[in-house]
Amino acid sequence: MSFSAAQSAILSCRERVCQVIAAAGSGKTRTVIGLLEKRIREGILPQRILALSFSRKAVAEMRSRLAPQLRSGVEISTFHSFCYRHLRRHRLLPGKLISPQIRYRFFRERLKEAGSATLGIPYDVLLRFPRSFRRLLPALCMQVHHAFYSYKRTLPGFEFDDLSALLLQHLPELPELRRSYDLIVVDEFQDTDPLQLEFLQQMIFEQLFVVGDDWQAIYGFRGATVEPFLNFKRYFPGTRQLKLGSNYRSKKEIIEAGSKIIALSRRQIRKKVACVRGRGSKKTVVRLCLEERAMVAHSLQNKSHVRILVRSNYQRRLWLDAGCDPELVSTIHRVKGLEFPVVLLDLSGGWNRKPERPDEEIRIAYVGASRAEDRLILLASETPGDDTTESKIMKLFENHLQISMEQLPAYLAR
Repeated sequence: MSFSAAQSAILSCRERVCQVIAAAGSGKTRTVIGLLEKRIREGILPQRILALSFSRKAVAEMRSRLAPQLRSGVEISTFHSFCYRHLRRHRLLPGKLISPQIRYRFFRERLKEAGSATLGIPYDVLLRFPRSFRRLLPALCMQVHHAFYSYKRTLPGFEFDDLSALLLQHLPELPELRRSYDLIVVDEFQDTDPLQLEFLQQMIFEQLFVVGDDWQAIYGFRGATVEPFLNFKRYFPGTRQLKLGSNYRSKKEIIEAGSKIIALSRRQIRKKVACVRGRGSKKTVVRLCLEERAMVAHSLQNKSHVRILVRSNYQRRLWLDAGCDPELVSTIHRVKGLEFPVVLLDLSGGWNRKPERPDEEIRIAYVGASRAEDRLILLASETPGDDTTESKIMKLFENHLQISMEQLPAYLAR
């Protein structure tokens, strides 16, 4: 397996703590696998290596790409699975696991009991949009959550999201666990949360690598925060920072489009992304006025290399109602880490008109754009609202070629 100079510098890093800032499409996973295999060849026992990530999909990819003879030795896990496994091993789980279905039924029953206090808002709407629930009915929201926490204590029981806090609570009592690993590698570190950061601070290791990209931090709704990645040296003084800045995925015009979008974000680690694949043409990034979703959906028939990427499940349902193949339309959160020859990025509707996390809204658009390999088509409303994410982004591309619905099939070709 050959590596670039930037990737080789990471594999050769000997500092105790190393932060890798990896641009989209820069071969991050390949570098992580190369690092694990190199350290094993150098003498670290596979059982003394811990590789963590924040999604089952990322964990599955790491496992599949690691040499078969090493997969059973190296501990590769999500943070939550790691916590559950070791809490269970040490018999420290407080009762039974409360599933999301049980939680949903409990909340729904409490809302039903609240009667007119819900102001006639359907229960499913309040439970599907928790931020709106807190904003519209703060007293009722607090009351229902307090009842659920009391229910958990009474059972006793715990939820999946409680696992990090539970392990941290018991970690001082588990010195053997704290000293179990010589090498800890954390992928997608931009999606960490404060508890997971504290876990790393309490572990005793020979070397720690955290790998991620603040431009792709899009899980604030799950409690993740990009702040530990932005200020990593504050938490681990003496950290060496290394960058993977070559994009092997996209044409140069797509990389430039992503750079324009992410420049709208106020808090970020500034970096330049170099293109490996070279230029396309002025037709590589184009605009399309979204008049009828059904017309676009019809053009996508038998186009497995194309994806429509949307901000929310609500937008996805609009595309499905318009007759779009479910396999060809995805939320941006679901395709993080994937890539497609042609991407239609649906910016219509203003997204969140007044987003709670405006920088994250921009990062979501950037992640959507950076999934494209050969062609990026920006879908916009006929009249984007003022001061919306859509209007801000489309203003950046007002000089780009705008195509018509009649021209779209030609732009969807491979």
